[in-house]
Amino acid sequence: GLPVALSTTGPCSIVNGAVHVTGAGTCTVTAAQAGDDVYDAATPVQRSFVATVPLAAPTVVVSSRCAVGKPVLTVQGTNRAGVSVTFDIATPLGSTSVNGVASGKTTSAVFTGRSGSLSAGSVTVTATAKVDGVSTRSTTTAAYPARTCG
Repeated sequence: GLPVALSTTGPCSIVNGAVHVTGAGTCTVTAAQAGDDVYDAATPVQRSFVATVPLAAPTVVVSSRCAVGKPVLTVQGTNRAGVSVTFDIATPLGSTSVNGVASGKTTSAVFTGRSGSLSAGSVTVTATAKVDGVSTRSTTTAAYPARTCG
Protein backbone atom coordinates (compact mmCIF):
# COMPACT_ATOMS: atom_id res chain seq x y z
CA GLY A 1 0.00 0.00 0.00
CA LEU A 2 0.82 3.63 -0.18
CA PRO A 3 2.65 5.20 2.79
CA VAL A 4 0.78 7.28 5.37
CA ALA A 5 2.44 10.54 6.45
CA LEU A 6 1.89 11.69 10.03
CA SER A 7 2.25 15.28 11.19
CA THR A 8 1.43 17.11 14.42
CA THR A 9 0.62 20.52 15.81
CA GLY A 10 0.78 21.48 19.46
CA PRO A 11 2.99 20.05 22.21
CA CYS A 12 3.77 16.77 20.45
CA SER A 13 5.82 15.28 17.62
CA ILE A 14 6.18 12.03 15.70
CA VAL A 15 9.14 9.89 16.79
CA ASN A 16 9.71 6.60 14.97
CA GLY A 17 6.05 6.50 13.93
CA ALA A 18 4.69 7.16 17.43
CA VAL A 19 3.27 10.32 18.98
CA HIS A 20 5.68 11.85 21.52
CA VAL A 21 4.13 14.33 23.98
CA THR A 22 6.46 17.26 24.69
CA GLY A 23 4.31 19.39 27.01
CA ALA A 24 0.81 20.24 28.16
CA GLY A 25 -1.93 21.39 25.80
CA THR A 26 -3.90 20.23 22.78
CA CYS A 27 -2.05 17.97 20.36
CA THR A 28 -3.45 17.37 16.88
CA VAL A 29 -2.20 14.47 14.77
CA THR A 30 -2.90 14.48 11.03
CA ALA A 31 -2.63 11.36 8.87
CA ALA A 32 -2.34 11.93 5.12
CA GLN A 33 -1.88 9.51 2.26
CA ALA A 34 -0.90 10.72 -1.20
CA GLY A 35 -2.31 9.04 -4.26
CA ASP A 36 -0.55 7.57 -7.27
CA ASP A 37 -1.50 6.77 -10.89
CA VAL A 38 -3.87 4.01 -9.64
CA TYR A 39 -5.32 5.43 -6.39
CA ASP A 40 -6.58 8.89 -5.51
CA ALA A 41 -5.17 10.63 -2.45
CA ALA A 42 -7.00 9.82 0.77
CA THR A 43 -8.78 12.56 2.68
CA PRO A 44 -6.51 13.64 5.57
CA VAL A 45 -7.75 12.58 9.02
CA GLN A 46 -7.12 14.64 12.18
CA ARG A 47 -7.43 13.54 15.79
CA SER A 48 -6.83 15.76 18.81
CA PHE A 49 -6.27 15.11 22.50
CA VAL A 50 -5.32 17.14 25.54
CA ALA A 51 -1.98 16.24 27.09
CA THR A 52 -1.16 17.02 30.70
CA VAL A 53 2.17 17.25 32.46
CA PRO A 54 2.34 15.59 35.88
CA LEU A 55 2.56 18.00 38.77
CA ALA A 56 5.25 17.21 41.34
CA ALA A 57 3.64 15.82 44.49
CA PRO A 58 3.77 18.11 47.52
CA THR A 59 5.95 17.21 50.48
CA VAL A 60 3.69 16.84 53.54
CA VAL A 61 4.63 16.77 57.23
CA VAL A 62 1.93 16.30 59.89
CA SER A 63 2.44 16.61 63.62
CA SER A 64 0.12 16.43 66.60
CA ARG A 65 0.21 17.95 70.07
CA CYS A 66 -2.13 18.76 72.93
CA ALA A 67 -3.33 22.27 73.70
CA VAL A 68 -5.75 22.99 76.55
CA GLY A 69 -6.71 19.31 76.71
CA LYS A 70 -7.55 19.08 73.00
CA PRO A 71 -5.60 17.41 70.17
CA VAL A 72 -4.13 19.72 67.55
CA LEU A 73 -2.92 18.66 64.09
CA THR A 74 -0.45 20.85 62.24
CA VAL A 75 -0.11 20.11 58.52
CA GLN A 76 2.77 21.56 56.52
CA GLY A 77 2.79 21.30 52.74
CA THR A 78 5.76 22.25 50.56
CA ASN A 79 5.22 23.03 46.89
CA ARG A 80 7.74 21.06 44.79
CA ALA A 81 6.12 21.99 41.46
CA GLY A 82 7.69 24.61 39.25
CA VAL A 83 4.52 26.74 39.36
CA SER A 84 2.29 28.34 41.99
CA VAL A 85 -0.35 25.91 43.31
CA THR A 86 -3.48 25.73 45.43
CA PHE A 87 -3.27 23.27 48.31
CA ASP A 88 -6.47 21.53 49.40
CA ILE A 89 -5.80 20.08 52.87
CA ALA A 90 -8.21 17.50 54.31
CA THR A 91 -8.04 16.00 57.82
CA PRO A 92 -10.55 14.25 60.09
CA LEU A 93 -10.67 17.53 62.06
CA GLY A 94 -11.53 19.74 59.09
CA SER A 95 -10.30 20.99 55.75
CA THR A 96 -9.06 24.18 54.13
CA SER A 97 -7.63 25.53 50.87
CA VAL A 98 -4.55 27.70 50.56
CA ASN A 99 -4.21 29.58 47.26
CA GLY A 100 -1.06 30.90 45.62
CA VAL A 101 1.62 28.75 47.26
CA ALA A 102 4.74 29.65 45.27
CA SER A 103 7.20 27.04 44.03
CA GLY A 104 9.52 25.93 46.84
CA LYS A 105 7.40 27.56 49.56
CA THR A 106 5.76 25.88 52.56
CA THR A 107 2.37 26.63 54.06
CA SER A 108 0.84 25.40 57.33
CA ALA A 109 -2.68 24.74 58.54
CA VAL A 110 -3.74 23.97 62.12
CA PHE A 111 -6.79 21.91 63.09
CA THR A 112 -8.07 21.49 66.65
CA GLY A 113 -10.20 18.58 67.84
CA ARG A 114 -13.27 18.94 70.05
CA SER A 115 -12.71 15.90 72.25
CA GLY A 116 -9.70 14.94 74.35
CA SER A 117 -8.44 12.29 71.96
CA LEU A 118 -7.64 11.76 68.32
CA SER A 119 -7.54 8.35 66.61
CA ALA A 120 -4.61 7.51 64.36
CA GLY A 121 -5.31 8.57 60.81
CA SER A 122 -4.02 10.48 57.84
CA VAL A 123 -4.25 13.83 56.11
CA THR A 124 -4.44 14.43 52.38
CA VAL A 125 -2.89 17.39 50.58
CA THR A 126 -3.80 17.93 46.93
CA ALA A 127 -1.84 20.44 44.87
CA THR A 128 -3.70 21.90 41.88
CA ALA A 129 -2.32 24.21 39.19
CA LYS A 130 -2.75 25.20 35.57
CA VAL A 131 0.26 24.19 33.50
CA ASP A 132 0.25 25.60 29.97
CA GLY A 133 -3.48 26.24 30.39
CA VAL A 134 -4.28 22.67 31.44
CA SER A 135 -5.50 21.93 34.98
CA THR A 136 -3.39 19.28 36.70
CA ARG A 137 -3.16 17.92 40.24
CA SER A 138 -1.11 15.71 42.52
CA THR A 139 -2.02 14.27 45.92
CA THR A 140 0.06 13.20 48.92
CA THR A 141 -1.20 11.43 52.05
CA ALA A 142 0.62 11.51 55.40
CA ALA A 143 -0.19 9.47 58.50
CA TYR A 144 -0.20 10.57 62.13
CA PRO A 145 -0.41 8.52 65.36
CA ALA A 146 -3.24 8.50 67.89
CA ARG A 147 -3.11 11.26 70.53
CA THR A 148 -4.78 11.39 73.95
CA CYS A 149 -4.86 14.72 75.75
CA GLY A 150 -6.02 15.20 79.29
